[in-house]
Order: sequence, then C-alpha cells, then structure tokens
Amino acid sequence: MKAFILSCFRTIKDNVSRFFAILFIMLLGSMFVTGVAGISPHVEASYNDFYQQRQLSDIQIMSKSATGFSTEQLEYLNNDEKVNYYETLYQVDMEVETEEETLNIRYAAYNLQNSKINTLQLIEGSFPTQFTEVVVEQGSNTIRSMNIGDIVPFSMGPTTIDLKVVGIVTNPLYMSKEGDFNMNTDDVSLDIICYLDETYIPSYLPLPKTCLYMDLNMSEKFNYFDNKYEDEVKQYQTSLEETDLFSEENAAVLTLFENRSFAVLQNVCDKINIIALIFPIFFALVVSLVCLTTMSRLIDDERGQIGCFKSIGISNRRIINKYLFFSIVCSSIGAVIGCFIGYYLLPYAVYPAFENVFFLPTELFILEFNLGFASTIIMVICIILVTFYVAYKEVKNKPVDLLRPKAPKAGKKIFLERIPFIWNHLKFKYKSTARNIFRYMGRFLMIVISVAGSSALALAGFGLLNVSSEKVLIGETYIDLSDTMIPVSTIVIIFSLCLCMLVIYNLTNMNIGERKREIATLEVLGYHYKEVYGYIFREIFVMSVIGVLLGLPFGIALLYLILTQLGFGDIGNVKYYSYLLTIGLTLLFSVFVYVLLIPKIKKVDMNESLKSIE
Repeated sequence: MKAFILSCFRTIKDNVSRFFAILFIMLLGSMFVTGVAGISPHVEASYNDFYQQRQLSDIQIMSKSATGFSTEQLEYLNNDEKVNYYETLYQVDMEVETEEETLNIRYAAYNLQNSKINTLQLIEGSFPTQFTEVVVEQGSNTIRSMNIGDIVPFSMGPTTIDLKVVGIVTNPLYMSKEGDFNMNTDDVSLDIICYLDETYIPSYLPLPKTCLYMDLNMSEKFNYFDNKYEDEVKQYQTSLEETDLFSEENAAVLTLFENRSFAVLQNVCDKINIIALIFPIFFALVVSLVCLTTMSRLIDDERGQIGCFKSIGISNRRIINKYLFFSIVCSSIGAVIGCFIGYYLLPYAVYPAFENVFFLPTELFILEFNLGFASTIIMVICIILVTFYVAYKEVKNKPVDLLRPKAPKAGKKIFLERIPFIWNHLKFKYKSTARNIFRYMGRFLMIVISVAGSSALALAGFGLLNVSSEKVLIGETYIDLSDTMIPVSTIVIIFSLCLCMLVIYNLTNMNIGERKREIATLEVLGYHYKEVYGYIFREIFVMSVIGVLLGLPFGIALLYLILTQLGFGDIGNVKYYSYLLTIGLTLLFSVFVYVLLIPKIKKVDMNESLKSIE
C-alpha cells in the first residue's frame, strides 16, 4: 500500500510538465470564467450597499393633482401594512425663461438633512440655512455643472425668486451620468435639479406635496438587483394602481425599475452577464478538451506500469484512483487559485470603466457563488470523469496486453497521394509531414479543434471590441457604453490568446514526448537539428493554420450569437484587421511556442530513446 501511495506522487514527479499544463490551463480557464462572471455581481454589490446606505426608495408616487396628495390617499398609506415608511415632498418640473436661454429645472422641497429616504450626500459647500438658498445635483453628461454662488431662478406665478447655490449634492436616484428626463415631457432633458429645505420655506408660501417616496415592508431582506425584490415591488405597484385613490387618473406609481439611472445600470449589467454566460461556455469546452488530451496521453504512456500493478494484485479501483488523484490535485489547485485571482482581479480592473456612464460608489468585494464558480466546478468534474473513463478503459485489459507496447499505427495512403500532379512534385519532408498529420487523426482533431476554439474566442473578442463604439439604445436614449465594453472585450481577447498559446504549448510538448524514439531515429540517420525541428514543428504549424482558419467561421457565429443577445452591433461592423489579427497573433504565438520547445528536442537522448521492447 505504501509503495502504491508513493507511486501516486511519483507520477506527479515524473509528469511535472503535464501536471503544470493542466494546472495552468485550469487556472487560466477558472480565472477567466469567474472574473468575467464576477463583473456584474461586483458592480451590483457595490451599488446595493450604496443604495442601502442612502435608503433608496422602493416606490415613488407622483400626484396628478395640482394640490398634491389628498387626506384620503395619505390615510390609505398610513393603514397599509405593506408600507414601512414614507415621506412626502414638493416636486415640480418647470421650463424657466432667462435672458440668455430656456432652462428645464426640477425643484424638490423637503426636510433635506432629516430625510430618511433617498438621502442626499453633500460633496461640496453646505446645506441651505434660509429660503433663498438651494443645493443642486452634481453635473453629468446632461445635467449642468454648477458652482457655489450660482443663481437658480424659481418662478412663483408672476414672481421669480433668485435662489443661491450653496452646495452640490448627490441623490441616489440620479447615478447615471446621462441625467434624467422631464416627468411630463419625456423627450426633454432636465438641465438643473435643485433642492430647497422646507424648514425655511415661509408659511405664506404653502407648496403642495406632489411626490412621495416609500419604503416597503418586505417579506425578507432582498438585494435591489434580486428578481424576488423586483417581483414583490411590482406586485405591490399593481395592487396600489388597482385602487381608486392611486389609479392612473390620480397618480403615477413608479418602482425602482422605472428609475432611469437604475434601469441603465441594470441594462449594462445584463449585457455583461450575457457575455459572462456565452464566452465561458466555449472557453470551458476548450479547456476540458485539452485536459482530456493530456490525461489520455499520460495514462497511455503508463500502460506498462498499470500492467505491473494488475499483475501483483492491485485492484482496478486503486489503479484508477491513482490517476484520479493526479487529475484532482492539479485541476483543483489551478481552479482554486484561478477563481480567487479572477474574482478579485478582473472586476477590480473593469470597475473604473463604468465611470463613463455612472457615478461610482465605493467598491465592495463580496465573495458570492456565481456562474463562474459553477463553470469552474463543471470543468473540474469533466476532467475527473474523463480521467475515470480513460483509466477504466485501460485497466479492463489483461496484464499481458498492458505490458506489451502498442504497435505503431500502420501507415496508409492519404487523399493527397491520389493526386499525382501535386504529390509527385512535393519534397520528401513535405510528404512525410502530410502523412504524419493525417496518420494520427486523434492528435490532428485535438489540435485543430483546440486551436479553432481559441481563435474563435479571440475573433469574437475583437469583433466585440469593434462594435463597442456604437451607442446602445436603453429606454428612449442612446448611451455610449464603449468605455465599459472595451475593457471586457480586451479581457476576452487576452485570455483567448493566452489559452491558444497554452493549448499549442501543451499539445506540442506532448507530441515531442511521445515521439522521442522517432526524433532519435532521425538524428541517428544524420538529420541536422534544424531539419528535426522542421520535421516536428511543421506538422503542428500546419494543424494550427487549419485550426485558426476553421476558427474564423465559428468566431463569426459566436459573435453573431452574442450580438443578437446584446441587442446592438452587427457582424458587418467587424473590421478586416480583426480577422488578420486573429490569424496573425495565433500563428505568432505558435512560433513563440516552438522556440520555447527547441531545447526539449535537443535534450532527446538518442541511446535511451532507441531502447524499447520490440
């Protein structure tokens, strides 16, 4: 038993390159899937914490009466068990004529410093201390930036009062830099949002309570981005609208999901979630395929050792457990490291890009189980299942068959040989390359499919980068999401190309390892090193070219699927250089891998490699 346990660790020691190949591929895969899938949860968690601190309202009701809410309406809410707390305020949107221009201004009046819902945060200046002083919303892409001391006109019938700006504030309802729209005329943007403190409004100037912010009693504490929260809030909205007091004729009952800033934020997160759903699936498939190839080769190389174990009475279960131990250790280490790096690093890198569209709250890191972690677990399970299948298939053989090396695969004519015009004009080295490529179809398919998958992901990333400069229609406004989508697209490209490089390195490394005897034979026959390098690398390069060319149509199909789900962009907008970059970088990485592996060919010992049981 002790000897068998030692053999498990010896397998790791004797297959360090394969161990780290799976580890790094799993690390890269899990880093990508958890990182991309963690972007939206990271953003949502930060905003959810911010909204809770600022006590964002669940329901906003706008009275359609010039005199504001009636006593009956407020009494109804007071007796409603679903209502935890509410605040009423004066809010009106006005078109104000000045000597220079016409301004669209929203005025809101309530107890600013003692409000418990949608609390304002002062970022400059101070709160009002008298009626003629106001604080204004911070500037954005549509809201005008104002300075302390500026004047805001306030029309009261025939009279216009000049209100002095004494502070700049932020309201959690207005976190989008695209601003907000006039409540009555949806096609007109607001220029200024200002707040008066009702404490200082004179008694001779009663302002009707035309707006109401409400906090609901929830069945449980929900995340603002949770579907359960949305369902419960909208259910209450419907029930309130069905009453005569708050019917469509009397009031407009709005949920958080009709709030423009929140709707834009949710839409952007949904688009990133689409990317986080589609890209990791293809990424995980490529990773699993490469790991399948690696474990298949390892078990095949240890057929003789498996035969020895069986001949001395070690059970099939223990032998299988040996290889399961190998795959579980390397894939789990890679998965755990990759998950934590990806979850914290990638969202942290992308988060500042949201600043182009939103005012960003303080980042909040919360480790939550998401699609990325689920994808990683699935990848590990796939590797374990594949290992079990390959090992089980070997241990079913008799010891005598396992102790006997597999006979080399017989050569046969390939399709190209049936075209004499081409075949007869090829040099011997190209003929041997062509024969070897199609002689081992398993190896050929593994390399071609893996490279095709990696290049397809890269092309989709380049295409997403091309179309991310287009403006996206959200609600009734086109919003520029380029600064947000570009980092996400760049991450996809970088990880896809890194995966491609790891794929080619791993498969080429295995190819060299399983052909040491062939390489030694060539050296014995007098082949120079350069000729031996060409003999090996020429095959991989040809297969890489085939793979990347097959990857282009798959990349286009993948990009089409993504753009269809995102609701913006078009395949026709993908630039020609994206295709060239995908081909060029994939092949460049292939050459880089070949250079890295040249020393391994030089280390092949002719004497040792030519020793074998015939």
